Amino acid sequence: MTAHSSTSSFSSAAARAGLSRLPFEHDVALWRTDGNVILLPSNRAVGFCVNQKVLLEQSPRWSEVLKPRAGGQRYEDNVPVYELDDAEEDLRVLLKYLHQSYVLPP
Repeated sequence: MTAHSSTSSFSSAAARAGLSRLPFEHDVALWRTDGNVILLPSNRAVGFCVNQKVLLEQSPRWSEVLKPRAGGQRYEDNVPVYELDDAEEDLRVLLKYLHQSYVLPP
């Protein structure tokens, strides 16, 4: 996997343990520990783990995007993964904007 300035690679320990991982890197700035949904841009190279509530409260369109997939939902560490058609940088800019302007209640 090639390094990307805003991403981190999966642990080689997980690979040695034989865990099945999806082939994408975590975006460092948008891989939230409180995230409960993973979004993959069109290139599938980088994943963004963000809070679904933030997305749903910002736009009703997200409720359509985040519906469970027919034929099976993909998961990464028990978090649903959604493959989108948006470009990586476009998605990054949108998610940064949505998450910086929203404060989750305690």
